[in-house]
This record gives sequence, structure tokens and C-alpha cells, in this order.
Amino acid sequence: MSVLEKAQTLAAVARTYAEGADEQAQRQQIGVMLTQLEGEVARLRTAVDLHRTARTHGVPVEDVGPVIADGLDALTTRVSQGLPTQQALRSARDKARRGREAVESAVVTAWEPWTQEQLAALQVDRVKRLGPQHRLRAEELVRRLRAAANPPQISASLLGQFHRDLEELRKALASIEADDPFVAVFNRIRSGRLTLADLTDDEVELLRSDPDASSQVSLRLA
Repeated sequence: MSVLEKAQTLAAVARTYAEGADEQAQRQQIGVMLTQLEGEVARLRTAVDLHRTARTHGVPVEDVGPVIADGLDALTTRVSQGLPTQQALRSARDKARRGREAVESAVVTAWEPWTQEQLAALQVDRVKRLGPQHRLRAEELVRRLRAAANPPQISASLLGQFHRDLEELRKALASIEADDPFVAVFNRIRSGRLTLADLTDDEVELLRSDPDASSQVSLRLA
């Protein structure tokens, strides 16, 4: 049984004890604390699922196992002895919340650097070399990927969409022929320090023939 499943089971058992308590006030107080605990455990599960999804897609998120398990041992002991105190439930609730925040933070911390690495590796400026029938779609994919790299909130659906868009763009860019003259010139420029004298007249003319291509090349004095 996973840590989260144990937490949910413990909350359910504790609720059973609360329902059998004699004093109405105590039942109400414990019921409120249990509702809060169950809510935090549910949100923690959502965060853990997000963490698992991110790792599945290759995002280098840190291990959060110890953070998730923190605080459950004390609650396990309390439940085994009978009705847990409000203090025990409050402590478990707070630790579940801190665990969820730590898991979410781990995903956020790893997400943006990883997505930027993926876009850089694809050399997305090559989209301008695609034919008109594929270029508009590829440019839309680039816009979506860049927006997803810095979202207001990360979700499992966003992770999945980023992965699908990335794969679609990768396939589109793979269709560019290796001997495309524009690609050859761009690869020479990217390879290292290159002066204007290193470019042939034909290469300069090729770049000047396409405003989109020429706008990607800047000059500066050495």
C-alpha cells in the first residue's frame, strides 16, 4: 500500500472512531479536523500525480518520497490507539499541506529550465525553413511551447500537451533536408565565431534573398 493510500485509510479509520464517540461536541470538532485532513491528503495526491507525470516525461524532478511520508507515523500510532486527538489531526493536516507544497515546488523548479533545454535542442528558429504548408502550424507549436514553458500554473494536462506539441514539432523539423542551403549556412554560423569574410557571395545573397532569414543574423565588430 502506498503512503498516500495509507494516509487515506488512516483518515477513514479515524472518522469511524469519531462517528462512534459519545460526546456530540467532540464528534463535531474531530469531524471538522478530519474533513480538513482529507482535503489536504487529496490535494497531496494530486501533487504527487503531477510529480509522477513530470518524471515520466523526462523532467528531472527531485525525489519527494521522504517529504510525503513525514508525519504519518505519529498519526498511525494515534489511530491504532483509538480516537486521535485534534492536535494529532492538526499536525497531520499541516504536514500534508507542507508536503504538497514541497512536491509542487519540486515540479516548478525543474520545469522551466528543462523546457528551455528542449526548445534550445530543437533549434526552433529552423521553423522558418519549413515550406508554407507546414510553417504556420510549426510556428503555432513554437508559440504554445514557449507559453507552456512559463505558465501561471503547472498541471498534468499542460505536461501532456507540451510533450505532444514537442514531438509534433520535432517531426516537422526533421523533415527539413540536411542539404537545404539555408540550413547549411545557419549551421556554419552557429558552429562558432564566423566573420563576414568567411561567407561566400552566394551565401550572403542567399540570406539577403529571404527577409525572415536575414533578420535572424546580426553583425558586430570583433
